[in-house]
Amino acid sequence: MSDSQHYNVTTVINESKVSSYQWLVLTISLLIAVFDGYDTQGIAYVAPVIAQDLGMSVAQLTPIFAAGLVGLMLGAIIFGMLSDKIGRKQAIIWSVLIFGIFSILTPFGESFKGLMILRFFAGIGLGGALPNTIAYVLEYSPLRLRGLFVNSPNAFFAFGSVLGGLLATKLIPAFGWQSTFYVGGAVPLLFLIVIAIWLPESARFLLATGRPMERVARIMARIVPDRSFTAASQFSLEPPAPGVTVKHLFTDGRATATILLWIAFFMNLFVLLYLINWMPTLLKMAGQPLETAILITVWYNLGGFIGGLVMGWLADKFGKPHTVLAVAYVGAAVFITVAAYSLQNVAILLPAMFLTGVSINGGQASLNTIAATYYPTAIRATGIGWALGVGRIGSIFGPIVGGALVAAQFAIPTVILANVIPAVIAAGIIVALRQKRTAELAAMAEVKPAE
Repeated sequence: MSDSQHYNVTTVINESKVSSYQWLVLTISLLIAVFDGYDTQGIAYVAPVIAQDLGMSVAQLTPIFAAGLVGLMLGAIIFGMLSDKIGRKQAIIWSVLIFGIFSILTPFGESFKGLMILRFFAGIGLGGALPNTIAYVLEYSPLRLRGLFVNSPNAFFAFGSVLGGLLATKLIPAFGWQSTFYVGGAVPLLFLIVIAIWLPESARFLLATGRPMERVARIMARIVPDRSFTAASQFSLEPPAPGVTVKHLFTDGRATATILLWIAFFMNLFVLLYLINWMPTLLKMAGQPLETAILITVWYNLGGFIGGLVMGWLADKFGKPHTVLAVAYVGAAVFITVAAYSLQNVAILLPAMFLTGVSINGGQASLNTIAATYYPTAIRATGIGWALGVGRIGSIFGPIVGGALVAAQFAIPTVILANVIPAVIAAGIIVALRQKRTAELAAMAEVKPAE
């Protein structure tokens, strides 16, 4: 076999232009993220109506929020590890199948206990979809566009939340709150056909797990058509990847970064899910009409969509993702404070919530990108899955803390201001990660420190 027939997958993808097939793969991945965002957010938009139907206060729905978020945490961990064994595509298919089915079933949970159980199982699927989509997109992204590409799933997750809010304002009055879940389940289930036919497995995963080389060659011939790869072409990963176990997140100098990433994920998701779950209700309690409360929350999620793309572009342009993210978290603390004291002034509240979304929801996208780059292919989905899984503990505590503050009858601005502290802590953690990365790069003679 001649040297000309042996290729490194990472090098080929980095050096080649983005093909039409790569754009197709990215588009399918982003639509999966949209469905995930729609179904994850859906419960928050309909919470006031469900509470009314069940004859309960909204604060009493906190266990239903928490059950879904516990499912999200377990789904991220389980499917993150499973993906590194069965493949990104299979993990994505099973995740979408689970959350699609249980979203459709949610309206049939006519009791408090029934809703808790159904949202828990829907959460398992929702939690598994995003980390695997992120890992998948990264493995087909060229280095020069990695920040933008890998931030995109989280950005489109936020767009799915926006779409959910916009549809909720139309569907709930016309067809009842149940219709939002029927749409959120049926559409992704139908889309499974597209995923099964057109989404290829990750070539890097196939190499890392010793799958047949001919299968890799066929995929690479479609991903990079101008290189004229044949069935005889040989591909490799560099460096060789270790076996897949959680302990590898703490070996080869990764322990400190892994712990810092977990803390950052916890803080970011604490704020993100706290605001997503409680802002519609808090705004309604503050005297805003339900439609206005949903609209402002939609702008919060729209900020996340735009923020994820813009922050990814800035990270690619300046090569400093840690710096971009740390500044975003500091900005979030400021914007949350402004929002807390502007509840009656929509002209100020709306842009403040939008910019909070840019910083927090967009920040989560950048955090996922940073996490993805810390781990090699064989443990990438495990690394992202565990980071999101631990972060989901924060997403569980966020709504619970919000519910406790509401139940204790704290002033609404105080309930919102509780999010400033984790935002500031997250900024500090990212600065610590940046310093660690700088030290690592400085210790490598062949690499000049970038940040």
